[in-house]
Amino acid sequence: MEQWGRKLGCWALCFGMLGCTPEASLLSCYQARRHCDYGTSYLYLGKLRSAEDEFQRAKELNPQEAKAYEGLGEVFLKERKYAAAKEELQQAVTLDPGLASAYLKLSEAYLRVGEWEQVKQLAQEAVNLPRLPNPARPHYYLGRAHLGNGRYRQAELEFTKALGLTPEAIEIRYWLGFGLACQGKSAQAQTEYRIALAQLNQRLSASSALDNDQKELLGNLHWNLGRLYQEKGYQRQALFEFREAKKYNPSLTSKQVPEAYATGK
Repeated sequence: MEQWGRKLGCWALCFGMLGCTPEASLLSCYQARRHCDYGTSYLYLGKLRSAEDEFQRAKELNPQEAKAYEGLGEVFLKERKYAAAKEELQQAVTLDPGLASAYLKLSEAYLRVGEWEQVKQLAQEAVNLPRLPNPARPHYYLGRAHLGNGRYRQAELEFTKALGLTPEAIEIRYWLGFGLACQGKSAQAQTEYRIALAQLNQRLSASSALDNDQKELLGNLHWNLGRLYQEKGYQRQALFEFREAKKYNPSLTSKQVPEAYATGK
């Protein structure tokens, strides 16, 4: 009897580790986890269709596999299908309330559609989760939520906390500069933008390539620096920054620009 008890305990442990329920076989749970692993690999390679197929197969094999929903949510985030991303990621955190990475991705999904109170709530919950892959991200999302609600000083404090945890985070430094600029702290904002630019250029010299998000960020940094120079009346410096912005993020040309930039003078 004792031997059987040990065997049953082992099976129960395996079921728990794989997120199994009595309705799903251990083999199905194991196969679902393997499909999640394949899907994650495809995500890193940028093969979104293949990743989606793997995560969908994982859901079919084990509907209780939170990682499958999280993976699908990340696929939809990358495809900018934010409603679908929110649905999948919400299911992931429902199935596994301790899955910190899914909380962060769900925060990102709500951020992309400007639902600031949801971003704030999720970020506050994520701060205290034990398996947090990046402790700076909840503070970043709290900062973005405060920015979206016009609470610029609170945003500055959260971005500063985030940078204290990850000083190399260029995106966070950009948003800290943005929050400072919104408070009229132009000199401090310019300093943060300049540091972020130096960090990005260092990456560019090291890898000789930037991904699309980094190019967009680089363009935004030059653009915002140009706006700061423009406000101070330094039109020549502003024009240089606006032209640099156009190189990396052509979509910025559709925004309102100073006359000197529009005419090329």
